[in-house]
Amino acid sequence: MVTEAESNLMMLLPKRFASLVNGSPFHKWLEGNVTEAQPGRVVFEYLVREEMCNSTGTMHGGIMAAIMDDLFGVAAMTCEDVDAINTINLNFHFLSPVRIHERIVAEAKVVRLGKRIIHTTAELRNSSGNAVASGTADLLVIATR
Repeated sequence: MVTEAESNLMMLLPKRFASLVNGSPFHKWLEGNVTEAQPGRVVFEYLVREEMCNSTGTMHGGIMAAIMDDLFGVAAMTCEDVDAINTINLNFHFLSPVRIHERIVAEAKVVRLGKRIIHTTAELRNSSGNAVASGTADLLVIATR
């Protein structure tokens, strides 16, 4: 059953990109659930699984970064006229560890939508609402609708 948030996201995304999100092995592996979607902003929820953790039993920073990178693109693609983008710059801050079996909420949003460059931010929060990681990205618009 498709949730209202999933339906909103699919309506915002270009048809080609919506199929890429659904067909991306990495996106599927992350097992994120969209909880909110609107132009320029998406929120997903994730359960931290054992294979996402490092040897200390906490979520690997690379997985946190990958989730944010994935959502930078999804948020940008919800903007009107944006059809294809490439990431040109990433910056991450890891603020607090996240343990296996915890749930995290990831929010990404477009801060500035330029004709050629899109500036985005993302934040990961634990179930208590505390920030555990944040990041920014600049995306190059390579095609418009």
